[in-house]
Amino acid sequence: MSLIGVGVCTFLLSSLGFIFSASEDRPLLLAYGGLTAALALAQIGTVFAAMLVRSSIVSSALKTKSGSAILDYETNHGTRDKWDYLQTNLRCCGPYGFRDYFSVRSISHQLFPNVFPQFC
Repeated sequence: MSLIGVGVCTFLLSSLGFIFSASEDRPLLLAYGGLTAALALAQIGTVFAAMLVRSSIVSSALKTKSGSAILDYETNHGTRDKWDYLQTNLRCCGPYGFRDYFSVRSISHQLFPNVFPQFC
């Protein structure tokens, strides 16, 4: 169920809550409490599902963007400066590790395969 659907159900249940409270009937109030608790759990579940979907979208976008940008490391000095600055400050090497630089031709084809950019 989507977050909007759960929100609509919550609105409708809240409207019924006014009617149930006016009747002061105990079984109706208990049913209202149970339905409200179930909807609260549904809202929490949809928020977590939305967060998972968002993180997978961001992860795949990062993988695509960073993978294509790291290939420009050899030829584009602007890209090289940005990667050097970013990874020096974050104290990391490549988006997913030093092996990302194996795809950069000038680094992977050197006589010494352990030579990486300074920040690695």
